[in-house]
Amino acid sequence: MFLVDSNNFYRYIDRYNGFVIEKN
Repeated sequence: MFLVDSNNFYRYIDRYNGFVIEKN
């Protein structure tokens, strides 16, 4: 799994895995 400091990327992973990741 690869995580980047990007809001778009977080939403992308959220849609693929099915969990919500909100980073403020």
